[in-house]
Amino acid sequence: MDVDIIYGGWDLAMHVWDMPYQVDGTSMTWSTFRNNVHRDGVYRVISLTGLPEETPGPRMLTLQPNYPNPFNPSTTVKLFLPGQAGSASHLRVEIFDLLGRRVRSLFDDSSEPGWHSFVWHGRDDQGRTQPSGVYLLRARGADASVSAKMMLMK
Repeated sequence: MDVDIIYGGWDLAMHVWDMPYQVDGTSMTWSTFRNNVHRDGVYRVISLTGLPEETPGPRMLTLQPNYPNPFNPSTTVKLFLPGQAGSASHLRVEIFDLLGRRVRSLFDDSSEPGWHSFVWHGRDDQGRTQPSGVYLLRARGADASVSAKMMLMK
């Protein structure tokens, strides 16, 4: 019995190789003969090594870009507060307009180290809707300060 290899290629054609030797499983040159790299046809359960649930974060206060940006009516910002597990440090997250006036305080309290998400709904501290424009988000904590521009569009 001859060995024939047939496959459908990306060029939409069928390709056929007529190999000039008899079928012999012990001397086959195809490296994955019998469906595995051991060439023995034995099914093996492959176990994957899991990753830890939480990967180590940055070593300093880190602010990811808000999403979506530009936004209407709300945007989410994610930041990392460094520190030792079990310890808390003060974190302040605020929104300012381009004139430097504070529009909204999103968070001002002690917080555990790690990733934190905050949502701004485009309103000030009194609940009033803010006009379209560029706003600055500033986060202060762990003896550092970071900021990002956000665009509210209506």
